[in-house]
Amino acid sequence: PVLVTEGEKAAVGLDGHSGASALLLSHVCITSSGGANAAKSSDWTPLAGRDVVIWPDADKPGAIYAEDVARLAQEAGARTVRIVDVSDLDDGFDLGDEIPSNLDIEGRIRNAGECGRYISFGPFTMDPVRGLSVEIEKDDKAETHFVSGPFEVLGRVRTGDGQQWARLLRWFDEDDR
Repeated sequence: PVLVTEGEKAAVGLDGHSGASALLLSHVCITSSGGANAAKSSDWTPLAGRDVVIWPDADKPGAIYAEDVARLAQEAGARTVRIVDVSDLDDGFDLGDEIPSNLDIEGRIRNAGECGRYISFGPFTMDPVRGLSVEIEKDDKAETHFVSGPFEVLGRVRTGDGQQWARLLRWFDEDDR
């Protein structure tokens, strides 16, 4: 299995702290080059067929990075992609920091949530967290526009008399129903 962290410090350690590669001998620990905003600049094809776990930094850029890496890993053909929940950790915490004695790293990895699949069709992309967006070319520049929250197409449905077709959709509202 592969563990992806947001930066070199978290992957290999600096400043006297170990980093993920020393803490998790059962995983190949990697990161991308260029920091939280540059995940797309790295080659993710070596993740094809692998089980991938992403441990983001405990902050908003970390969450965005995790989503970007999840999408890129899926596009590269990763077998599974999961993200560790770090929402209860100190702001900015990563695996290159001093590890709290009560932090069960292996347990968090075992319980990491499976990512929904990112689906692209034409200029549209369905992100399981951000939702549906469309990329529009304007003045030789690509612009991404939000269309809707995430939803799932369950299948096609038809009226009882067989005259009309529609798509059956499922989504969660703001109350998670």
